[in-house]
Amino acid sequence: MTIKKLKIEDIVEKHTAKPAVVCLHGPSLNSHKETIAKLQASGKLIRFSVNNWYHHFETAPDYWVISNSEYAIPKVLGIMNEFKAPIFYSKEGDNSTDEYIQQNLKCDYLPYDQRHFKGHDCITILKAFKKYHTENNNFDFKDYGNNNIMWHPPRTGGPEGWAGFDPYMRCCDRRDATTIQEELQKLSAAEKHYSTGDTVAFHAIAFAIMMGCNPIYVTGLDLNYSHGYANEKKEVPMGHYTMWQDNSENLLSDMEILNESAKLRQIRIINLNKESWHDVFAKGDVDEELVCNTG
Repeated sequence: MTIKKLKIEDIVEKHTAKPAVVCLHGPSLNSHKETIAKLQASGKLIRFSVNNWYHHFETAPDYWVISNSEYAIPKVLGIMNEFKAPIFYSKEGDNSTDEYIQQNLKCDYLPYDQRHFKGHDCITILKAFKKYHTENNNFDFKDYGNNNIMWHPPRTGGPEGWAGFDPYMRCCDRRDATTIQEELQKLSAAEKHYSTGDTVAFHAIAFAIMMGCNPIYVTGLDLNYSHGYANEKKEVPMGHYTMWQDNSENLLSDMEILNESAKLRQIRIINLNKESWHDVFAKGDVDEELVCNTG
């Protein structure tokens, strides 16, 4: 079987006006799994899933989005080859070579860059921020994506911020000329692009926007580790309980940027969790009549 290495340009507008759902792992996912599975099975809904989706669904997503090393290709190769859903993975979290992938993987794949804005390595970006901060004594650095919020503490010093980069800069050797954030900003002509991402959810939503999906339903985006996961057997890692609170400013900013990017492309994002603490995305239900008529 010949597998294909995809690029961003291969997926742009691939599913124009096709309804989609981005499935995350917060407990609110459980209220919608049955409907989602039914609509996906009938071809009425494109499903994007992330990380360990196989603990929540019996069938594969249409696209599997990964952003960290916990689900690197060698670690979950067996599941990838069993279900054969196209894999979109961050090169920062997975250093698999094309040779390894071509020899072992049995599905299409798209490696993306989530960190090296303007094609710059991590040290260049950090030095630029340090220079700005030294000269201005504030955190309103906008040289990358016109987005000063992603530089506000505590992100700058946290694992999702710039202090969490690989000290050996191995990620920089695999960097692209543009990141997924910049690709979305360019495509939508948005004023800003979102940050390096405190959650893989935002990359999955970005892909759905670029592919032209509309509307984009989001489920399980609870962003509150105190509620646990949809799969009760999965334990919340130590230190994660307050992460959503610590990073709430950046989370809200990224959601606002994604929402604006979608609106500029006449795309609606709808959060199916009406009880979530964040209100950036409109809250609502899956319009099964709309979905079925569109399909």
